[in-house]
Amino acid sequence: MANGTLLHLTQDLERLAYEEQHIRRQSLATSLAAFMEKQREVVSTVNKIERELSTEVRFNPAPLIGIDYPIEDALECVSGLVTQLEDIRSCAGQDVSRLPEKVGEFKKKLADFVDGPLPQVA
Repeated sequence: MANGTLLHLTQDLERLAYEEQHIRRQSLATSLAAFMEKQREVVSTVNKIERELSTEVRFNPAPLIGIDYPIEDALECVSGLVTQLEDIRSCAGQDVSRLPEKVGEFKKKLADFVDGPLPQVA
């Protein structure tokens, strides 16, 4: 299984995505500051997940994706995850309505690489 930090950050990202979408639906005048803060939190969490993925690959990619060889496959899998993180980062700034969907897709793909499904946000 991937380390707990990566799973925890993914759960945080999912929660933030829903919170940001909720704030976006509120009155623009009263929630602009809150929306911008959530946007920064989403981007910050995406950055943390990218660093965690890089660490997993750098030191031992096998637990993350369940393969020992060839390394090209491991890098391709992680590359797909990083691409999805870029999509999430873009949605945080441009298309908040799609943010929960994008985070859900990322979470599903990450769950494919770790042992068992990831917990759901309540």
